Amino acid sequence: MFAVDDGLQHQPVEVAAGVLDEAARFVARRFEQTLLDAGHPVHVARAVLPHAGAPARAVRAADDLTVLLRSGRFLDLATAVRRVLRIVPAGTEAVFAEAAAPLRQAVGVYFDDVLVMDGDAGVRANRLGFLAAVRELVSGVLDWGELP
Repeated sequence: MFAVDDGLQHQPVEVAAGVLDEAARFVARRFEQTLLDAGHPVHVARAVLPHAGAPARAVRAADDLTVLLRSGRFLDLATAVRRVLRIVPAGTEAVFAEAAAPLRQAVGVYFDDVLVMDGDAGVRANRLGFLAAVRELVSGVLDWGELP
């Protein structure tokens, strides 16, 4: 998350396990507070925390997200992405890497017209693999679960 990892390998100081993770969490929470102090809503600040290691990018993302959240189309997209994230188990391998085309409508139709959790294990695995591809396309962009 932060460039500290790269620099530590050149230092003659041993760092105990977990210290860097703890420091990254601390910095991310301080950054979250900075976004809140700047007037961003809690859900926006938390949604952009995956970018806390690049604060300028995260601030731009928070500003952009604040505008996007006024759009019904974006809210529909966020709903579709959250549906995918909820159903695909962690570790499911993406099997359809070009899954991103017109995502909002496609995911909505997919959930409305396709039984993802089909009784046939092979069919279910293929369908979950497709949704895993969608999940991987969006996972590093925002914390979608924080959006309304």
